[in-house]
Amino acid sequence: SAYTPAIDASGMPMPSGMTQIRSASGATAWVRSDAAPQFQAAIDEIDKLPHTDTWKGIKTLGGYSDRSVRGHPGVRSSHGEEGAIDINENDYPAGSRNGFPPEVAQVLRKYGLGWGGDWTTSVDEMHASRRAREGGRMLTPDEVEIIKRGGALKDKSSYLLAPPILGGSTSRTASLNQKTDI
Repeated sequence: SAYTPAIDASGMPMPSGMTQIRSASGATAWVRSDAAPQFQAAIDEIDKLPHTDTWKGIKTLGGYSDRSVRGHPGVRSSHGEEGAIDINENDYPAGSRNGFPPEVAQVLRKYGLGWGGDWTTSVDEMHASRRAREGGRMLTPDEVEIIKRGGALKDKSSYLLAPPILGGSTSRTASLNQKTDI
């Protein structure tokens, strides 16, 4: 049978090497296939969190987007590079602190994902990334399995950050006191 490429939300074909992740609520996002185990494990654990007054579960997911960082032409977005997702973007718009649940952020960190709420500038609470400059780390499927089983990784360097990606007052850097537990 002929290959039919996946189509993104805007109707454009997705590049090869993409995998769809899914929450228990049915929200989906496309991510790089090598990133899918890491993101899916975090989503699966977040789905198990109890609903509260401030957390009603995953309603929407955003993923792959072949674009520049908004407001910074020519600077590639982590959504099109290493891999990033947005969770409930309408509830937690970029630039605001709207009470993203700390237990959700902790799960993201646990799986080596940099959380946009940890950034010292350009706060983006909905955003979780594998990009080192955004506080993340690319985990192998074996490392993801160790974490899922409750283990810890021997290498604790995931909190070491690369230089800021955007520079100036809008740089996206995570605070070093927000280290992951891996």
